[in-house]
Order: sequence, then structure tokens, then C-alpha cells
Amino acid sequence: VPDLPGKNILIDIRCGNGVRGPEFFNRQPTFKIMGGGIKGITTTVPAITLNEIEKRKVSPGEQVEIGWNVNFENVDTYDVKVSFDEGLHMQKVDSTKNQSVIWTVPEGVSSSRIVFQVAAKTTDGRKFVTRIPVKPMLIVE
Repeated sequence: VPDLPGKNILIDIRCGNGVRGPEFFNRQPTFKIMGGGIKGITTTVPAITLNEIEKRKVSPGEQVEIGWNVNFENVDTYDVKVSFDEGLHMQKVDSTKNQSVIWTVPEGVSSSRIVFQVAAKTTDGRKFVTRIPVKPMLIVE
């Protein structure tokens, strides 16, 4: 990031490389960059992160707690998504105002490498999402 003060800055982060899935962009909200000469001012970029899930083998019918943390306020809802193919295709499994959900491994799923993603929607219309993990979080047997 250049050391140029500004009021309306946009960071365009590109995700994906076309191998595991198409490239998509994750637009970050505008924020202010303060010049390096100003002491005592820090900028916090809004972020949402998944709590670590112990990587383990699970069976259909088993329940798993999915939790996350945010460093910003005014969240309206969280959409929880699951992928059975390491993030290539995501399916919404729940929408909540809480920062955790209990998810049940569906019947009929086998040999899957599961990852989760959470999207926070704020009251002013902004959206923030967790990154998709590179390695599976759970393996269904």
C-alpha cells in the first residue's frame, strides 16, 4: 500500500487461481489510510474469521459446532455455508444472528472433504466473508 493519505481507498483482493475454482474478487469496504508520519493512529480492517475446528473424521448424523469471530459491529445476519468438495461449490446451510451454529453431517454423504465459510451482512448493506480454507476441515467416512 502506498504511503499516500486518502479518504476513499479500495483494496481489490483476487482469490482463486482457476485450478480449484474460478478467480473471484473480494471487494473490501473503503477505509482511510493515514500518512506514516501520524503517530498513534491505527486502522483496523473489518474481518470475520472461523474458529478452528479440530480436523477429524465424522460420520453422517454427527453434529459439529461451527463458530466465528468478527472485529466489527452492526451485523444483521450471518450466512453459514458448507462445501463437500474443498470449497469449489458452497451451499448455504443456515442463517443466524449468533456467532455459532450446530451443523449435522447429512445422511448419504461419503468420502467428502468438508470446508465451511461464513458471510456477515451488516445493517448498512456491507458483506464480509471468511476465507475458504485450503485444506479440509472435516472428512466424512
